[in-house]
Amino acid sequence: LFVMLPRVTDLNLQYWACHVFDKPRLLHDLSIECFSTAWGYLGILGIILYSVGIPVTLATVLRYLKGDGRPEQDRLKNPAVMPIMGFLIAGFESDSYYFECIFMARKVIFVFLSLVSGAASS
Repeated sequence: LFVMLPRVTDLNLQYWACHVFDKPRLLHDLSIECFSTAWGYLGILGIILYSVGIPVTLATVLRYLKGDGRPEQDRLKNPAVMPIMGFLIAGFESDSYYFECIFMARKVIFVFLSLVSGAASS
């Protein structure tokens, strides 16, 4: 999950790497015309589902498991939950349980900025 998210974001953002041949075409698959209906939906769908969806979904699940702040409702320390979700909160203070989701979102932003700055400089 940690290694996969930046790479999937990079692949989804490459969906906007177009070059004009006879028509604007996707550089990684010349059979796909850029700015067509299918082209736009696939790129946006990938960004929403993976790059935004994974951090938001995990943050929502962690918030649900944390409860409303009362110690008796904190299910994150439950022995049944730790093997499943413990990798997301290991190493953080109990009040900072959501930081891994912030780090994932930050990785997505860094990948986006690196691709935008690389496209702007070329």
